[in-house]
Amino acid sequence: MDAYPRSIAEGQGQERGNMPPSVSKLLAPFRRLRRSLTRVTGGGRLRQDIERFGTWTYPFDLGNGVTTPLHTDWMAESHETRNKMTFARLDEIYAGRWADIRCLDVACNEGFFGMEVCRRGAKEVVGFDARDVNVEKADFIKQHLGYDGISFHQADVGELTPDRFGVFDLTLCLGLLYHLENPMDTLRRVRAVTTDICVIDTQVLRVSAPVTTAWITEDRLIETEDVIGIIEEPDAIWNPAASVTGLSMVMNHSALLKMLQHAGFKEIERVEPFEGCFQPYATSDRVVLLARV
Repeated sequence: MDAYPRSIAEGQGQERGNMPPSVSKLLAPFRRLRRSLTRVTGGGRLRQDIERFGTWTYPFDLGNGVTTPLHTDWMAESHETRNKMTFARLDEIYAGRWADIRCLDVACNEGFFGMEVCRRGAKEVVGFDARDVNVEKADFIKQHLGYDGISFHQADVGELTPDRFGVFDLTLCLGLLYHLENPMDTLRRVRAVTTDICVIDTQVLRVSAPVTTAWITEDRLIETEDVIGIIEEPDAIWNPAASVTGLSMVMNHSALLKMLQHAGFKEIERVEPFEGCFQPYATSDRVVLLARV
């Protein structure tokens, strides 16, 4: 789940295949895509098939000059950064072992990152998302690209249990936590199905002064640097990548670490952003963490 601006809805009336040149420039270094993003032309039936879905969260290269059109331009650079930061470490950690890895893509949206794991030869990949339209898109891409090692399901994160999904060496929790009313419950659920590493990509609050509360009496003043902010997402009704309920809890980095520890993760590594990465990662408004059990 990822947020995008109101301009998506305003731009729905534009011609579906009319991609701005800026998207091509942003996608040029995207390693997942072997071509530059160009105007969606040709492909016959394929083009008609993707147009029925409207715009997309991820730029899937479907061949024949057809790439799924994005909701908004900046998503290309965002996904490129997340892709590079995530797999720079995972490819080191699982080098020579991908064939033994089972992976769960939590709130997978259109399934892009689960497919990246599948493409690396993972033993099994499972993805689920709360929105039917996202699962339908993911299944369409899976069938078109021939990814047999991955399956997609419609489910809410509140349904995540080992009994329903099993346990996995690797779990992906990307672009999700800052869209939830109860992120602590989700972290506990994700921990329960993770046997090795959980990758977390999330927006965080900026560093601010500690907050205080008088704990029952004034002489028991408690000060904490761990803060959670409440964010409303009024676009939840029409935005297939926003909060399902419209209310989100966004924690600062300190609170996120504390919550991960209480969820049962033992070792937390922050992946450092690289020069030229997407701005929110460079300014630490967004982070990628590897949480080990």
